Amino acid sequence: MRSTLLLLAAVTLASSESFSPLLTPGRAADAPATTAANATREVSADEWLRPLIAPCFAGDGSGSIAAHERIEKKYISPELQRLMAADAADSKRTGEVTRMDFDWIVNSQEVPEKWSLGKPVVEGKHTLVPVSTGYGKEKPRIHHIVLERTASSWMIVDARYGEGQTLLKILNAPLP
Repeated sequence: MRSTLLLLAAVTLASSESFSPLLTPGRAADAPATTAANATREVSADEWLRPLIAPCFAGDGSGSIAAHERIEKKYISPELQRLMAADAADSKRTGEVTRMDFDWIVNSQEVPEKWSLGKPVVEGKHTLVPVSTGYGKEKPRIHHIVLERTASSWMIVDARYGEGQTLLKILNAPLP
């Protein structure tokens, strides 16, 4: 009887829309969702990044804090984790905003009205995913999330904001 129930539960779970027994090679179980279309092929940088950062652009802010925490714990390089933790510690110690006074994913202090991802561009070992953000009729601003392919997935290693400004440079700068 117990084995029949277990078999029934397994069949029910396997037939549900959200269950995918095949993870894309290199994908962690809690990484952005795998679909039937991409279950047998490598996921491109923008396909991997889109569902990961989408909650950061929620108009009402819902899910944004949790999304950032999830990204910063699991999907950024150890160097970025270390530098962000040091910046947070400096802010706590001084009682001031230190190096990062903006949302590094959105590249703004405000949630943009619209956003999109462009076609990834490979530069050596890095893949740059263009992120276009817009406010009203203003010309869209473009920054890049820099990814690196790991043995098992993708990892965020930097962000480029234009005019030579990068997240790593900002986080490595001396305190103001």
